[in-house]
Amino acid sequence: MRRHVLITGSASLLASQLAAQCLASSEDTVLLRLRRPDGSLHDEEELHLLVRHAVPRLPGPDTAPPWEALRSRLHCLPEEEGDGEAPFARALPASGRIDEAWYVCGGYRPAPGARADTGGTPRHLLSALSRLGVLELNHVGPWLAPGEATDFAAHHRAQEREVVAACAAAGVGSRLFRTSPVLGPVPALRGPDREGGLQLLEALHDLQAELGERTPDYLAARPLRCWAPAGASVALVHVGQAARRLWELARAAGTVSRGFHVTASERLPFTRLCEQLGAVYGMNLQATAERASLNAVDRGLQERLGGFQDGLTASGGEDPAFEEVRLDGAARPGLLQEVRASQDAARAGQRARAATLFDTLGQRTVERGGSRLTYFAGGTGDVPLVLLNALGQGLFYWKRLMSCLLRRHRVLVWEPRGTESGPQPFLMGDQVDDLEAILRNEGVGSCHLVGWCTGPKVAVEFYLRHPDRVASMVFLNGSFRCSTSPKTHQTAYEANFEPLCGLLVRRPAMAGSVLKSLRLSMSQEEGELKGLQDAEAASRALARMNGDLKPHVLGPFRSEPVIVNYARQIVDFWSYDLREKAARVHAPVLLVSAEHDAVASPETSREMAQRLPNARHVHVQGATHYCMYDRPEFIAELIEEFLRNPTPTRALAAVS
Repeated sequence: MRRHVLITGSASLLASQLAAQCLASSEDTVLLRLRRPDGSLHDEEELHLLVRHAVPRLPGPDTAPPWEALRSRLHCLPEEEGDGEAPFARALPASGRIDEAWYVCGGYRPAPGARADTGGTPRHLLSALSRLGVLELNHVGPWLAPGEATDFAAHHRAQEREVVAACAAAGVGSRLFRTSPVLGPVPALRGPDREGGLQLLEALHDLQAELGERTPDYLAARPLRCWAPAGASVALVHVGQAARRLWELARAAGTVSRGFHVTASERLPFTRLCEQLGAVYGMNLQATAERASLNAVDRGLQERLGGFQDGLTASGGEDPAFEEVRLDGAARPGLLQEVRASQDAARAGQRARAATLFDTLGQRTVERGGSRLTYFAGGTGDVPLVLLNALGQGLFYWKRLMSCLLRRHRVLVWEPRGTESGPQPFLMGDQVDDLEAILRNEGVGSCHLVGWCTGPKVAVEFYLRHPDRVASMVFLNGSFRCSTSPKTHQTAYEANFEPLCGLLVRRPAMAGSVLKSLRLSMSQEEGELKGLQDAEAASRALARMNGDLKPHVLGPFRSEPVIVNYARQIVDFWSYDLREKAARVHAPVLLVSAEHDAVASPETSREMAQRLPNARHVHVQGATHYCMYDRPEFIAELIEEFLRNPTPTRALAAVS
């Protein structure tokens, strides 16, 4: 008998593998609706990619059916926001009933400042069980070790109790499943879709790639330590095997109203797992039970692990209410290499798309002030993201982040004028006028403003002119310094650059000698890490600039006329004091600062967050002024979560 099976939740890797298993082993129709951990919905193209990737990797002796033979029975539910029953009701089959529903949630801890239930509460489904005609509901969640994960475990266990109670009240059969950390190759789609064992492998891959661009010699010469309780072990399961066993248990008679823990046949000591991962990723990865031994780089890995360590245990931890179901084989080392290869391919594809991004965008012009202003536009959406670049800088810095944001947003960006193009002098008010002209040319009524470095001041000035046209603002490494700022709230760069700018405004003829001095100081090689103590080497490694950016930071210093015009802009910029204006800004604001920002003082972001009535502040440990380039996926996650849930969080969130 053909049935209609709904699969929803936030664990996209396991859920898509489960959808593939259902399509390949039955004649059932699958209705699929998945959220990312940040709460945003996967679109239809992404859902098809996830399931198509899973089909040829189904376990078992039989050859998987071709994707084309299965895709007609996969229906992706509408990309509607909101957690009501409408998206499910509109997808009801002709029978008017969903025979079986699966809710698959991951074990990924939300980022600091994000809601704990983002993308992970099934209440919208539970409230609609009767009206949807659901006969059985299967809830799949992570197995969590006791001790370290009490708060997170309580959240998931409360979900389980809620599922059982709602199903009993609606007369719906229920099953509860817990899975040990799953592991499997990732599709070309990159994003915050980490779950299970992938949390550790994604953290390693991301940190290695970032350090490779910023400090290529660090991991080649020094160990990377990962904390775990003494004697810790982990039961990694192949995601395909886990999905198949879940499917078989749900089909078996007598399994309703029972709980099952799907796990590996044996647990792997965490020290051994680190050795295997070190060999796969080409690094010296060491397990340690001493938190005090972690340096800044090690702590950066620790903070990226999400909920992975909630699946580690030193002993015991089994729940007698859940029957243990052991899979035939553990996730073998060859699978680690397969995951690594899929990660490399996914990252290479994303970086290649970012590298050619501006070749794919629409280039448009608008006349203002007797000259032509060129800007770029791409993506779709009703309320665009408008990117406000730093004075004197090109658009190279934005490529990676913009590539992430374009997946779900319409985006506008341009180079600030005034160093080479546009009438002179071209000051703060002119930058706001340019913003107005572009929005008018695009017919934009409301927008989200995303400003980097000097961009936040332009955003606030525009907001004060048109408060009804700004839905929200994001300030990335904002430079809020003004001429009356406390000396304690400025970087060495700001302190040294201020007198040089004043000199150039008064005596433009000095541009040649100033340029020579600046180029010399900025071209000096950073010192080697060899011979430094462990803690000092880690701190210096994280403070280094990405090598890709070194040619671009010299943009304002490429010629004498450019640096003179830039100096005029900076002196004018520093005359704008936002401290007293902040109280008039009622739009939601996300401020992101960085521990090693040598350009814009993080203290001014902290202060501005306290002055703004509706602000959230995230301070990123181990990051620099250019963290939107170094960690674009992470910054995109912060922005996406903020746009979905702009309610301010007064407590400072510090993340690595």
